[in-house]
Order: sequence, then C-alpha cells, then structure tokens
Amino acid sequence: MLGQAQKVKSAILTICIIAILAALLCATGISRGITKEIRYLIRHMQQMKTGKWQKVLPPFPRDEIGEITRTYNQMVDDLQGVVQQLAQQMLLAEQAQYRALQAEFMELQAMVNPHFIYNAMETINARAKLTGQSEISQLCTRLGRLMRAAIQPGTRLIPLKMELQYVEAYLDIQKSIMKDRLEVFYDFEEGLEEYEIPALLLQPLAENAIIHGIEHMKDDAVIVVGVSREERFQRDCLVIRVSDNGAGMDEETMEKLDRIPQEEKVIHYGIQSVKKRIQICYGEPYGVFVESSLGHGTTFTVVIPAGRDENQLADVPGGER
Repeated sequence: MLGQAQKVKSAILTICIIAILAALLCATGISRGITKEIRYLIRHMQQMKTGKWQKVLPPFPRDEIGEITRTYNQMVDDLQGVVQQLAQQMLLAEQAQYRALQAEFMELQAMVNPHFIYNAMETINARAKLTGQSEISQLCTRLGRLMRAAIQPGTRLIPLKMELQYVEAYLDIQKSIMKDRLEVFYDFEEGLEEYEIPALLLQPLAENAIIHGIEHMKDDAVIVVGVSREERFQRDCLVIRVSDNGAGMDEETMEKLDRIPQEEKVIHYGIQSVKKRIQICYGEPYGVFVESSLGHGTTFTVVIPAGRDENQLADVPGGER
C-alpha cells in the first residue's frame, strides 16, 4: 500500500509540475500577446519626442487596446493639424511683417525723394541765377513749388489761391516743354481766393488734359482753368473747370470713368483719385463731372461746397487741417 501511494504521489507531483509549467507558458504567451500592441504603441509615443509623428497602422484589435490606438491616431492627426495651422500663422505673420517693413521703406523713400529733389532744384535755381539763366531759374522755382506742395505734411485743406498757384506752376512747366504749341488761359471769379479745398485737387486734372488730350497736337493746344461760385445741389458751390481742346472722349470711355474701381490701373487713375477724395471730404453728390466728345476736347468740372461746413467735415479725414 505504501508503495502504491508513493507512485500516486510521484504522479500527482509530476502532473502538478507539468500543469504549472504549462500555465506559466500560457500566461507568458497571453501576456506577450496582450502587451505586444501596447509596446508597439509606446514606441510610437516615444518617437514623438524626436519629432516623428507617425500613426499606428491597422489592423487594430477589437478591444480596449484597439480603442486606445485609434484615439492615439486621432490625437496625432489633431496635433499635426494644429502644428500646420501654427506654421501657417507664423508664415502669414512673417509676410505681414515683411510687407509692413516694405511699406515703411517705401513711405520713407517717398518722403526722402521729394525732399532731395526739392533741395536739388533749389541748388540748380541758385546756380542758374548766378549765371544769369533766368528761364532755368523760373522753371526750377515752379518745379520747387510743386515739390513743396507734395511734401507738406498733414495739410488736407488749403486756400484756393494756393491750389491755383500749384496748377499754374505745373502748366507753366508744361508750356516750357511744349513751347509754342500750348496756350493757357485763366478765368477766376474774384473773392474766392480764401475758400478752402483739398490740396492738389487740380493738378491731376491738368495733367490728364495734357497727357490724354493735347500732348500730341502739333499746334493751337489750349487749356482753360476757370473758377466760379454757382448754385448746385440747392446750395452755393465752388465750381472749378479744366477744359482742353484736345482729342476728347467717346461715351463709352466717359462711362468707364464712373464705373471702374479705383484699384485698377487705368489711364484716368488720377481722375478717380480726385473724385474719391472729394466724396470722402464732402460726400455725394459732389465730385468730378466730365463733358467730352471726340475731336472737340474735354471739360472736367469739380463741384464742392462753397465754404467750410464744420458739421460735414468734422468726422472725415479730409476735414483736418
């Protein structure tokens, strides 16, 4: 009996050892199978520290580990989107900063160049006077007057007489360039010299008359600048006309002057600028009005209120002195 019991005991012990070993092997296999996906996911997470944002490739298990993996991939997508958005914002900020610096440089250049040219003209004027070149001295004086008007800071409204001096200086220079081909006449109503108008309002109109109206005429070119006080839009207005006897415009071209946007680069950009400035200062219906026909010249008529209306100009940039 003891011999049989010893055999049974040995068999049971062997079976237990085999069962324990089998259980350990099974547990190890199961553990490795469970933790394999976790270790794979941890390696991807550790790679994120080095900047490698890679998603875990499918197939995913249908358990909690698979759910964690899918959430991790979604997090990677979201983070990549955020990083791209931040990079785009940084790029836009750098571009905006560059444009601001470029605009600042252009503004500085626009300020330096007129001052430099004005000072150079004054030097040429002095030299011309010393050598008895009166015609050169007069041209330098007129050009210097125009440059001084361009570089005056902060002046939005100026007396009408000063604006007429500017346009007269410009037309005198054009007369010297065109010699005997151009005649200029002025028709000013007395008593309007002190009325204030936006600065450099008439020079673009005179320039347009020269370039697009009479520049190619061989002789008998005429420009007439007139100023009067008339009743328009049920109130007293300053009416300023710049007329020429040049090529004129057809109806289609005159319609384009009213409907083209200011941003487009067109040959009558100066007219659009003047019209926009007037409407900013005084609103509608004031502005620039065109009368023209092919072969019979063009008349640009500027209509603005006569006198300074404090209520009308209080809140607009053009109303500042």
